[in-house]
Amino acid sequence: MLKEKYKKLIFLACVFYFTLPGLTQAATLELSPASNSMQAGQNITLTIVAQSSEAINAVTSSLSFPADLLSVVSISKAGSGLTLWVQEPKYSNAAGTIDFSGIVPDPGISGRTRILIVQFHAKKTGTASVRFDSAAALANDGQGTNVLIGTAPSTIVITPASPAPTPAVQEAPATPAVQEEPSAPKKPLFEPPVITQYQNVAREYGPVSVSGTSKHAGSSVAVHFVSGNIKIKGTASVDPSGNFKYVHTGGLPAGDYAIYAIVQDWNGVSGNSNTVYMEVLSVNRVLIIGFSVPVWLLMLITSILSVLLFLLSAYSYMRIRHLKHHIAFHYHKR
Repeated sequence: MLKEKYKKLIFLACVFYFTLPGLTQAATLELSPASNSMQAGQNITLTIVAQSSEAINAVTSSLSFPADLLSVVSISKAGSGLTLWVQEPKYSNAAGTIDFSGIVPDPGISGRTRILIVQFHAKKTGTASVRFDSAAALANDGQGTNVLIGTAPSTIVITPASPAPTPAVQEAPATPAVQEEPSAPKKPLFEPPVITQYQNVAREYGPVSVSGTSKHAGSSVAVHFVSGNIKIKGTASVDPSGNFKYVHTGGLPAGDYAIYAIVQDWNGVSGNSNTVYMEVLSVNRVLIIGFSVPVWLLMLITSILSVLLFLLSAYSYMRIRHLKHHIAFHYHKR
């Protein structure tokens, strides 16, 4: 009977935690408006737009257009959701191509976001299609996942020029026009750092350390701690050997945290590092065999086990005395 009660108590002391799977990410690139008509000799403006249900931090694309029907007048970055350009927007009217590659730091962009404004000039009558030949939209998930699921082109019908003058299509906001190739030298995008050492479990409001490596010695690494609405960031320097270590002494509230790092300096930022996870235990909880248990429950179980141990000891003592008495009785009987 005592053994059965002991087994039940141990079973009741086990605690399990589960986490929900992440949401599916998806993004598209489109040209707006999707269709339009104009007369030969006029200009028309198309906007490259990214539509994403989740945060993205990089967009790259190559577009094409019929060089015999259209020519690029200018490309504007005004109002773009991308703030850093790995490859500055460029075009070739001879080849009929447009290329660009840009990024935006954490937390990235989502929803409907303007990327570029392109102004075309219609050379002659015909139907021109401006389309994406290749493209990618990378999720802000620390792994650079391409979440692009589709692109939408734009069709322009060019009609003969009218004898009467017609008002020109309003041009894009005045910004310095992007020069045709050759373009200025491009600065390479930093490679993300790698987190190599961290704490799986930490105590609430205690110190927490995160270490890793980076190929960019002398740069700065921003370490991010995220748990729900809690977002905490600290910085550390990369030493000449390519190592960094950040110690957070301000303490973290109890909870489950995702931790990632980003290389940053005046020249730009990198993508997110690998993401690691840490549990910060409340001061009212303890960790037993990989399970977080409230202190009051541990004290209750300890008290019950102590009582059971006392009763078991008393029972064993009584059994031993009874056995000795039984042996002595039979000995004297002989």
